[in-house]
Amino acid sequence: MPPSLTPQIFIRSCLFHAAVVVWFSACVFLLPGILLAPRRLVKRGFDLTILGYLGLLKHICGQTYELRGRQNIPAGPVLFASKHLSKWDSAVLPILLGDPAVVLRREMLWFPLYGCVIMRLRHLAVPRSANVAAAAHLVRNAKSRIKEGRSVLIFPEGTRAPVLPFPPPAYKRGVTALYKLLHIPCVPIAVNSGLFWPRDTLMRYPGTIVAEILPPIEPGLDSSEFTRELIYQLETNSQRLVCEGLAASTAGLS
Repeated sequence: MPPSLTPQIFIRSCLFHAAVVVWFSACVFLLPGILLAPRRLVKRGFDLTILGYLGLLKHICGQTYELRGRQNIPAGPVLFASKHLSKWDSAVLPILLGDPAVVLRREMLWFPLYGCVIMRLRHLAVPRSANVAAAAHLVRNAKSRIKEGRSVLIFPEGTRAPVLPFPPPAYKRGVTALYKLLHIPCVPIAVNSGLFWPRDTLMRYPGTIVAEILPPIEPGLDSSEFTRELIYQLETNSQRLVCEGLAASTAGLS
């Protein structure tokens, strides 16, 4: 569970969402013009939208973020595999990691305007009920992005997991298929985002969201060995970060 909900956190969360409505309304007003611009400007416009959102989180809710372990990213394209605890992960990590092609649900393309942004940014949309044909399509498009010099970012569980306690790992096969067929290092990313930006609630809690880039898993492992190592790294380190964040929040209240 996140830190305790207080009247102050409730009020600040309400003020935050009111400010977000104003900010996103302004961004949506400019979006049609941005979508006609070159891709690099679309990317810049999207990044500025999210950075503004993060600024509101910081100044209204007292929520900041920290990225650790940049030195663990090898040169050249990699397969980033991140624990998924919050919408923060899918919104912010693509900005912090440069310009990776993000594996996301095809249903995201149905959202007005946002779907157009996803297509312009050339992310990797897959159906929720993936089959062999969909997996082959994903790998083919991922290889295309790698040739362009871009990394790929995937959330192996496919959906956000709760925290405290963590549920048993339920990783999809897509990340293993990409690891085996792309022949590039897989870089795990542990997060504690669900502690301060929990799923299924509009409350935003003060504290520092930490994303930690872990040492890469080099290509060449067999599927079962890779899966075991990835699950161990993501689960162990994400739980460590959650406990660290909870301890910091508790200390801040004392």
